[in-house]
Amino acid sequence: DPNSQICAECDASYYQDLDGQLSCRQCEDGTIQPNQGQTSCIICGSGTYMDASRTSCEECSPGQYQNLTKQVACKPCQDGFISVSYGASQCVGCSPGSEANTQKDGCVECLPGTYNPNNGSVCIVCPAGQVSTLQGQTSCEDCLEGSEPSVQQDSCVECSPGWYKPVSNQACEQCQTGTVSDIYGATQCNSCPAGSFSSVGQTTCTECDLGTYQSEEGMGLCKDCEAGTYNNLPGQEYCKPCDEGKYQPSTRSLECIPCDIGYYQDTQGQITCLSCQDGHVADALGMSACVICLEGTHMSSDRTTCIPCDPGFYQALQGQTECSPCEDGYVNPSDGQSSCTICNSGTYADPNSQICANCDAGNFQNEAGKGTCKQCEPGFAQNVTAATTCFECTAGSFVLTDHTNCQQCPDGSYQNLDGQQKCKECAPGQASFHQYSACVVCDGSTQNCSDCSYYEIINSTLFSCTNQYSCKDYTFVEYDNYFSCDNDNCSHAVLVLNKVANCTTYQCDITINYNVVVQCVDGCLENDVQCSETVYCASFLMMSSKNVYDCVESCPSYTQLSAEYKICKQEIFCQQLANVVDKTFQCVAECGPQLFETIKFKTCTEQCSYNFYNNQQQECVDCGDMYSAACECDLLYELTQIKCVNGSHDNKIFQSGNSQKF
Repeated sequence: DPNSQICAECDASYYQDLDGQLSCRQCEDGTIQPNQGQTSCIICGSGTYMDASRTSCEECSPGQYQNLTKQVACKPCQDGFISVSYGASQCVGCSPGSEANTQKDGCVECLPGTYNPNNGSVCIVCPAGQVSTLQGQTSCEDCLEGSEPSVQQDSCVECSPGWYKPVSNQACEQCQTGTVSDIYGATQCNSCPAGSFSSVGQTTCTECDLGTYQSEEGMGLCKDCEAGTYNNLPGQEYCKPCDEGKYQPSTRSLECIPCDIGYYQDTQGQITCLSCQDGHVADALGMSACVICLEGTHMSSDRTTCIPCDPGFYQALQGQTECSPCEDGYVNPSDGQSSCTICNSGTYADPNSQICANCDAGNFQNEAGKGTCKQCEPGFAQNVTAATTCFECTAGSFVLTDHTNCQQCPDGSYQNLDGQQKCKECAPGQASFHQYSACVVCDGSTQNCSDCSYYEIINSTLFSCTNQYSCKDYTFVEYDNYFSCDNDNCSHAVLVLNKVANCTTYQCDITINYNVVVQCVDGCLENDVQCSETVYCASFLMMSSKNVYDCVESCPSYTQLSAEYKICKQEIFCQQLANVVDKTFQCVAECGPQLFETIKFKTCTEQCSYNFYNNQQQECVDCGDMYSAACECDLLYELTQIKCVNGSHDNKIFQSGNSQKF
């Protein structure tokens, strides 16, 4: 004891196996000592365990076991095993279809919805899609198609509407999007028809809303109507395209929008309308085509109406954006016209091109289709309106300032020219004369010159009063009692008396040319025989062209003269045979190009004459008495070596086979 007076016995649960110790040792875990004064502890055997006081080994209770010695506690039986008595050193497994109870001191049958296929195991829930409807089952079974296990898996229940089961070993599944089932125990879901849809697990299909559609079966959503289409009814398989004349720019539309005025749409299913092309209009909403503007109209700026052309304007074509102003000289008095009317000559188009106005007096217009009139030119006048020409003021008059008329020159003045704007004053001592187109110098100081027998033409504007011809050489007579001493005012002069010629045109059978005048001969000069008319030529006559003779001082040196009539003969040859006579009867050294020289007569000719032939050296050679292949017939012929056949010669016709010597 603490006072070391005595040796005390060890208490129960303690021991001391050595001498001389101050204390006892407690029994180790799993050992006990129920008595005092012990030198060792007792090991607890299997099926037992040490109690807390370490004084006894207690037996394991049912449901527990201890398969080892020297343990401080028992172990519970593992799942599926039991111990039914105290002091068990091991547990016994429950048979298939059962499991240990909660205390693990007995086996109980598996509940419905569970099973145990093994010995010494626990009951487990049936696999998904299977059930056990009785207790003590060692296996589970599948539910048939259209049904599935209950929540406790102790029975099969039919699939609810919106669910289905196609095979036996599965649970019911929700109908997929686009399919539905409205009955219990369905083995399949039905596809939603086109025009409807469904989400997951639905019992009925939902019709597509307005503005949507679904063209396929079994779909989970409806589609929005695309731009250019619409749908105003539920449950539609497709959207309708916008009709011609309408459009729709948005999706999910219930209707289409009519095209505005000025716009059109000629195709279905469009998202916009088109502006009318130039020259076309749309005057109402919802037009599928624009109307072409007809002739006489043009398109308005907003392309909604065809506007008639204003007066003074026109349009000859269809489909135009504007009207054209009438061209200069054309008018249009009313609107909506396809053409303008040309103003006739004598009129002009007013500035607005609406009426044709008459040209005023003093003006004219000689052309149709003009925008103005012309003022009469200087020296011209017009005293009426709508004139196409002006008349020229004649000599002896002048034009008024406004060109509305001509007025005769005042006394003491004259105007010898047509088309003048004023008159000229006669010189002192002269009077207006010849309808005032000239002045006249009278005898003495008289002003009327009424006693004059003749008037000598001093010049074109001045006359002199006289009672006889007074010319030294030729006198040129005009206007019966008018004459001049030169032919400045006389374009043609025909000799009628010796030294007296008429100023007149002429056309003579035979003409004799003098220096300043001609003489007409009615007969002819032939073979040196002169007709009865007196010939005033004092020298010689020489033919210059057919029926025309020139009065010459002498004949050319190569000519032979007619001594009686002094006519130069033409049928002559050059006196010097070294020269030839050309076709103008002049002696020349040689013939020109394309001219043939006649060897016998030394003359030039363009074609060899009868009985002569061309020797290809620009010479005409006499055929002579022999036949020659070079001789030519006058008409059709066939040339041979000795004769001309089927031809003619010397105006004689030869038959085939005959011949004639040239």
